[in-house]
Amino acid sequence: MQHFAELTTQARKAILDRDHAELSRRIDENFDTRLSICQLPVGQVRMVETARRLGASAKFAGSGGAIIGTLSEKTSYEELQHAMTGIGCHTIRA
Repeated sequence: MQHFAELTTQARKAILDRDHAELSRRIDENFDTRLSICQLPVGQVRMVETARRLGASAKFAGSGGAIIGTLSEKTSYEELQHAMTGIGCHTIRA
C-alpha cells in the first residue's frame, strides 16, 4: 500500500508540473503493480491492454469495471473510442 501512496504523490506532482509523460508512467505503474499482486478479471485487463496498444496510459478507476488514463499526442480520441467499442466498452472524455 505504501507503493500506491508513493505513486499517488508522484502522479499529483506530475499533474501540477503538467508533465504528461510522467503522469502516464505513474498511471501505468499503478496498474502494473496491481496486476503483479492480484489476479484480475480478464475482461477488465483487456480494457487496459486495448488502451495501451494505442499508446494511452490506463489503470483501473477504483476496484475494476472502469479504467482511466491519458492519451498520447499520437492517438486520437476517436481511435480509442473505436477500439474500446470493439471490445464492448463505452468511453467518456473529460
